Amino acid sequence: PTDHQRILNILKIYSDLTYCEIAEKLAFKNPNKISRRLPELVRLEKIEITGTKICPIAKSNCTTYKLKYEA
Repeated sequence: PTDHQRILNILKIYSDLTYCEIAEKLAFKNPNKISRRLPELVRLEKIEITGTKICPIAKSNCTTYKLKYEA
């Protein structure tokens, strides 16, 4: 599957994840690969930004994402 699909599959299970948390769940060594895909998915209206939180992995304030509800 594509990176987009793998990210969407994780966000179907979990919500309010940072890019580092998504990368960890996908076992990606480099979370920057995920961070590049997230704005694309927001622009495509597949996911949405839910806010910010202190990421337990990056230890900094990061944007959180969830799957956008599709009616």
